[in-house]
Amino acid sequence: MLKSGRRAATGKCYPDQQMASEHWYNASSKNNKSPLVARLLGCQIENQMTLINSTLTRFTYNRRFATALLILCLSALASCASSPSQVVWLDVRTDAEFAEDHIEGSAHIPHEEIALRIADLGLDKDAEINVYCRSGKRAGIALATLQELGYTNAKNVGGIGDARELRD
Repeated sequence: MLKSGRRAATGKCYPDQQMASEHWYNASSKNNKSPLVARLLGCQIENQMTLINSTLTRFTYNRRFATALLILCLSALASCASSPSQVVWLDVRTDAEFAEDHIEGSAHIPHEEIALRIADLGLDKDAEINVYCRSGKRAGIALATLQELGYTNAKNVGGIGDARELRD
Protein backbone atom coordinates (compact mmCIF):
# COMPACT_ATOMS: atom_id res chain seq x y z
CA MET A 1 0.00 0.00 0.00
CA LEU A 2 1.44 3.36 -0.98
CA LYS A 3 1.40 6.21 1.48
CA SER A 4 0.45 9.68 0.37
CA GLY A 5 3.43 11.81 -0.43
CA ARG A 6 5.55 8.92 -1.78
CA ARG A 7 7.30 9.91 -4.95
CA ALA A 8 7.40 7.95 -8.16
CA ALA A 9 10.68 7.17 -9.91
CA THR A 10 10.45 10.46 -11.80
CA GLY A 11 10.55 12.39 -8.53
CA LYS A 12 7.07 13.83 -9.04
CA CYS A 13 4.47 13.41 -6.33
CA TYR A 14 1.12 12.11 -7.50
CA PRO A 15 -1.59 13.04 -5.01
CA ASP A 16 -4.01 10.35 -6.15
CA GLN A 17 -1.41 7.58 -5.94
CA GLN A 18 -2.73 6.44 -2.58
CA MET A 19 -6.31 6.54 -3.88
CA ALA A 20 -5.38 4.45 -6.92
CA SER A 21 -3.57 1.90 -4.80
CA GLU A 22 -6.42 1.69 -2.28
CA HIS A 23 -8.93 1.36 -5.14
CA TRP A 24 -7.06 -1.68 -6.48
CA TYR A 25 -6.62 -3.14 -3.00
CA ASN A 26 -10.31 -2.79 -2.19
CA ALA A 27 -11.38 -4.22 -5.54
CA SER A 28 -9.13 -7.25 -5.41
CA SER A 29 -8.77 -8.25 -1.78
CA LYS A 30 -12.29 -7.87 -0.49
CA ASN A 31 -13.95 -9.82 -3.33
CA ASN A 32 -16.29 -6.98 -4.17
CA LYS A 33 -16.44 -5.51 -7.62
CA SER A 34 -15.41 -1.92 -7.95
CA PRO A 35 -17.14 0.15 -10.63
CA LEU A 36 -14.06 -0.30 -12.84
CA VAL A 37 -14.05 -4.08 -12.47
CA ALA A 38 -17.81 -4.27 -12.98
CA ARG A 39 -17.51 -2.24 -16.18
CA LEU A 40 -14.69 -4.41 -17.49
CA LEU A 41 -16.56 -7.62 -16.81
CA GLY A 42 -19.62 -6.34 -18.67
CA CYS A 43 -18.19 -7.76 -21.93
CA GLN A 44 -18.63 -4.57 -23.94
CA ILE A 45 -15.50 -5.05 -26.00
CA GLU A 46 -15.93 -1.94 -28.12
CA ASN A 47 -15.65 0.23 -24.99
CA GLN A 48 -13.12 -1.90 -23.13
CA MET A 49 -10.11 -1.02 -25.24
CA THR A 50 -10.78 2.69 -24.73
CA LEU A 51 -11.28 2.13 -21.00
CA ILE A 52 -8.09 0.08 -20.73
CA ASN A 53 -6.06 2.67 -22.61
CA SER A 54 -7.31 5.62 -20.57
CA THR A 55 -6.94 3.78 -17.26
CA LEU A 56 -3.42 2.53 -17.97
CA THR A 57 -2.39 5.98 -19.16
CA ARG A 58 -3.67 7.51 -15.95
CA PHE A 59 -2.04 4.99 -13.58
CA THR A 60 1.22 4.03 -15.30
CA TYR A 61 3.27 5.64 -12.54
CA ASN A 62 2.28 2.78 -10.23
CA ARG A 63 3.81 -0.31 -11.88
CA ARG A 64 2.21 -2.87 -9.59
CA PHE A 65 -1.24 -1.37 -10.09
CA ALA A 66 -0.79 -1.04 -13.86
CA THR A 67 0.43 -4.64 -14.16
CA ALA A 68 -2.46 -6.00 -12.12
CA LEU A 69 -4.93 -3.89 -14.07
CA LEU A 70 -3.49 -5.09 -17.37
CA ILE A 71 -3.84 -8.73 -16.28
CA LEU A 72 -7.42 -8.11 -15.18
CA CYS A 73 -8.26 -6.39 -18.47
CA LEU A 74 -6.73 -9.13 -20.58
CA SER A 75 -8.53 -11.87 -18.66
CA ALA A 76 -11.84 -10.00 -19.04
CA LEU A 77 -11.28 -9.63 -22.78
CA ALA A 78 -10.26 -13.28 -23.09
CA SER A 79 -13.42 -14.43 -21.33
CA CYS A 80 -15.51 -12.33 -23.70
CA ALA A 81 -13.70 -13.65 -26.75
CA SER A 82 -13.78 -17.27 -25.63
CA SER A 83 -17.50 -17.40 -24.93
CA PRO A 84 -19.17 -17.98 -28.27
CA SER A 85 -22.20 -15.92 -29.08
CA GLN A 86 -25.26 -17.96 -28.37
CA VAL A 87 -27.52 -18.67 -31.32
CA VAL A 88 -31.22 -18.65 -30.50
CA TRP A 89 -33.38 -21.07 -32.46
CA LEU A 90 -36.96 -19.82 -32.54
CA ASP A 91 -39.85 -22.10 -33.52
CA VAL A 92 -42.84 -20.00 -34.61
CA ARG A 93 -45.27 -22.85 -35.32
CA THR A 94 -48.51 -23.39 -33.40
CA ASP A 95 -48.56 -24.91 -29.91
CA ALA A 96 -50.00 -28.15 -31.32
CA GLU A 97 -47.25 -28.44 -33.96
CA PHE A 98 -44.58 -27.73 -31.35
CA ALA A 99 -46.03 -30.39 -29.00
CA GLU A 100 -46.05 -32.94 -31.82
CA ASP A 101 -42.43 -32.37 -32.88
CA HIS A 102 -39.77 -29.79 -32.08
CA ILE A 103 -36.02 -29.29 -31.98
CA GLU A 104 -34.68 -29.72 -28.46
CA GLY A 105 -33.53 -26.43 -26.94
CA SER A 106 -35.49 -24.20 -29.31
CA ALA A 107 -37.55 -21.33 -27.99
CA HIS A 108 -41.20 -21.42 -28.99
CA ILE A 109 -43.41 -18.44 -29.74
CA PRO A 110 -46.24 -18.79 -32.27
CA HIS A 111 -45.79 -16.27 -35.08
CA GLU A 112 -48.99 -14.39 -34.16
CA GLU A 113 -47.59 -13.72 -30.67
CA ILE A 114 -44.02 -12.80 -31.62
CA ALA A 115 -44.40 -9.05 -31.04
CA LEU A 116 -45.91 -9.59 -27.59
CA ARG A 117 -43.61 -12.32 -26.30
CA ILE A 118 -40.16 -11.86 -27.86
CA ALA A 119 -39.07 -9.61 -24.97
CA ASP A 120 -39.71 -12.56 -22.59
CA LEU A 121 -36.58 -14.21 -24.01
CA GLY A 122 -34.42 -11.29 -22.83
CA LEU A 123 -32.38 -11.09 -26.02
CA ASP A 124 -30.19 -8.25 -27.18
CA LYS A 125 -31.33 -6.56 -30.38
CA ASP A 126 -28.19 -7.89 -32.11
CA ALA A 127 -28.56 -11.49 -30.87
CA GLU A 128 -28.34 -14.15 -33.56
CA ILE A 129 -31.85 -15.56 -34.00
CA ASN A 130 -32.67 -18.38 -36.42
CA VAL A 131 -36.43 -18.47 -37.05
CA TYR A 132 -38.20 -21.51 -38.46
CA CYS A 133 -41.69 -22.97 -38.88
CA ARG A 134 -43.04 -25.88 -40.95
CA SER A 135 -42.28 -24.53 -44.42
CA GLY A 136 -40.71 -21.09 -43.94
CA LYS A 137 -43.75 -18.86 -44.62
CA ARG A 138 -44.64 -18.11 -40.98
CA ALA A 139 -40.93 -17.75 -40.19
CA GLY A 140 -40.84 -14.99 -42.82
CA ILE A 141 -43.77 -13.23 -41.18
CA ALA A 142 -42.11 -13.54 -37.77
CA LEU A 143 -38.81 -12.30 -39.22
CA ALA A 144 -40.48 -9.16 -40.59
CA THR A 145 -41.98 -8.51 -37.14
CA LEU A 146 -38.61 -9.01 -35.45
CA GLN A 147 -36.96 -6.60 -37.87
CA GLU A 148 -39.68 -4.00 -37.22
CA LEU A 149 -38.93 -4.39 -33.50
CA GLY A 150 -35.24 -3.67 -34.15
CA TYR A 151 -33.70 -7.15 -34.11
CA THR A 152 -30.82 -6.85 -36.55
CA ASN A 153 -29.38 -10.37 -36.65
CA ALA A 154 -32.46 -12.53 -37.20
CA LYS A 155 -32.91 -14.75 -40.22
CA ASN A 156 -35.46 -17.12 -41.69
CA VAL A 157 -33.90 -20.57 -41.95
CA GLY A 158 -37.01 -22.12 -43.52
CA GLY A 159 -38.84 -25.17 -42.26
CA ILE A 160 -38.11 -27.46 -39.33
CA GLY A 161 -36.25 -29.89 -41.60
CA ASP A 162 -33.97 -27.11 -42.82
CA ALA A 163 -33.39 -25.98 -39.25
CA ARG A 164 -32.41 -29.49 -38.19
CA GLU A 165 -29.87 -29.73 -41.01
CA LEU A 166 -28.35 -26.35 -40.16
CA ARG A 167 -28.25 -27.05 -36.44
CA ASP A 168 -26.49 -30.39 -36.74
